[in-house]
Amino acid sequence: MYLGALAGLNGGTIANCYATGSVTGEESSYSFGGLCGKNTGTISNCYATANVTGADYSSYLGGLAGYNDKGTISNCYATGSVTGGRDSYELGGLCGKNRHGTISNGYSTGSVTGGEASIALGGLCGDNRYGEISDCYATGSVTGGGNSQYLGGLAGDNFWGSISNCFWDMETSGMTTSAGGTGFLTAQMQTLTTFTDAGWDFDTIWTIDEGLDYPWLWWEMLIGPVDLLIELSENIDTMSLQKDITNSLQVKLDTALRLLDDENEHNDVAAINSLQAFIDTVNAQRGKKISEEDADYLVTTALQIIDMLSSE
Repeated sequence: MYLGALAGLNGGTIANCYATGSVTGEESSYSFGGLCGKNTGTISNCYATANVTGADYSSYLGGLAGYNDKGTISNCYATGSVTGGRDSYELGGLCGKNRHGTISNGYSTGSVTGGEASIALGGLCGDNRYGEISDCYATGSVTGGGNSQYLGGLAGDNFWGSISNCFWDMETSGMTTSAGGTGFLTAQMQTLTTFTDAGWDFDTIWTIDEGLDYPWLWWEMLIGPVDLLIELSENIDTMSLQKDITNSLQVKLDTALRLLDDENEHNDVAAINSLQAFIDTVNAQRGKKISEEDADYLVTTALQIIDMLSSE
């Protein structure tokens, strides 16, 4: 069973695409991801914000791809949460299982949560088996049940695989160990030299707002603020929020969209003010009517839009 918000099985090429929403598997299901369930081809310049949820005994769950089997994933990221049921295994923020595959220049920020006896949970990849992972990082929390095994800030398990020039945030992940990669504090993860010293390409692939954020991919700059606003609005409708909260948030986004539809440059400031009000509303309900996970996504995306508008 291959489940993905964009494709179940990819044996060809997926490029310059994204997926939102949610992906939910049944008991004993396997290979499902926020963008693609199983990849034996190529995925590049893509991202997924979809939340991926498995049931008991489910396996190969990933924020972007559930199972990368001899495939290639490059210049991609995932922000959705990955949640497994009891005895689920090989869960990762970007990829659940990487077998003889290649993953490069990617990152994941979503949480990875396993059930009572889950095996191989990683912030970026659950199980790297004979695969190659390079120039990647993870920041999401990694949490297992009482009898879970092989948990890592970046990778849960690494069996005869190669993991090079990869990092994870020890503070946000709650993990000080990993089957591969190097753990750093948040401040170090937001420092340019952490990555350039490892040979990362900040001329054509990566960029960073040093001291303010983690690295992000250059192609993300091609996504305009209006595109992100529309995506943010669509994702709010998929969240389990009370109607009054949903309406309040959507009003502020609609206001920002109307302002940006008018090409008057002075409207950017008013749009930023509306987005700041959006952020204030989210933070006021953080941990109350809005979960911490949803709040993190909403605030991070709104700040990204504000950053785009401020730099125009």
